[in-house]
Amino acid sequence: MLLCTVVIASSMACSDATQPNPEPVGGWTLVGVDGSALPATIDVGAQIVGGELELSADGTYQRRTRALIFDVPFQDWSTGQWSVTGGRISFRRDDGLSESLGTWTANSIEIAGVRTLRYSPMVAAPTPTPTTTMPSQPMRPPRW
Repeated sequence: MLLCTVVIASSMACSDATQPNPEPVGGWTLVGVDGSALPATIDVGAQIVGGELELSADGTYQRRTRALIFDVPFQDWSTGQWSVTGGRISFRRDDGLSESLGTWTANSIEIAGVRTLRYSPMVAAPTPTPTTTMPSQPMRPPRW
């Protein structure tokens, strides 16, 4: 009986759902630029207002940054390869224009470049709960 208890306890410890993912695979939301929360003014008339980073298990990424330049919406897209060594993460764009380095934890990715971009894990939207009850019989169209 004691052996069963030890085996069950150790298997539960190994499958603890609170353990962080050993790699940053998944969706990330841009939350800050150069230490400022979004929207972040980066130049006269230019603000970064949002962005997403999607890291796939096959080592590819897609990144989108949304900005307003003199109140005109602008989007920057890039794709490429990513890799992790310990707490360091690197990005190499498919177009060969740049390579970026950064750090990551279970709670954030920070990418250093011309600007320092900070991402947080995406949170799934909660399932809405109905506020009214539906009629038990199907609704009939009105008679005109």
